[in-house]
Amino acid sequence: MKALGLPINEETKDTPMRVSKMFANEFCSFNGGPPPVAKFRRKEYDQYVVETDIEFASLCEHHHLPFEGVMHVGYHPKEWLAGLSKIPRVVHYFAGRPQLQEHLVTQVAEYLFQELEPHGVMVVAKARHSCMSCRGVRAVRTSTITSKILEARNQSLDKDEMLALMGLRG
Repeated sequence: MKALGLPINEETKDTPMRVSKMFANEFCSFNGGPPPVAKFRRKEYDQYVVETDIEFASLCEHHHLPFEGVMHVGYHPKEWLAGLSKIPRVVHYFAGRPQLQEHLVTQVAEYLFQELEPHGVMVVAKARHSCMSCRGVRAVRTSTITSKILEARNQSLDKDEMLALMGLRG
């Protein structure tokens, strides 16, 4: 507050501590490691599994301003199916730290690919960034879409089908 030239008085004297606690509580999920993914052996299931519209909020690591949006996660199981509630938990875990949206989709995809060992995984996120809407260019209605696709060796996702299941392609 001193660096910003803001007054420190009776009402604001605890503000720096409150802000620090908020940052620690909301954006430091990396303490303790990612949540385990409950897995179930699949039984002749050769279809895609897709969870859509997983809401998330994170903090831009460049400006420490929030960005929020939805993430769509799909995978083609090989041997394991994930417990459905575990995928949003993974998204929320990785979103709970200052970072870039581009990194967020990669972290979610890599972790699920490692844990589930699927034929492939696709993660797509669409978010609005406060650093774009509240400062600089002030592009209030602009969204950013990022994606990450990982495929096992000699495997290929039907990307059009996966995007259609995610509701991103008609």
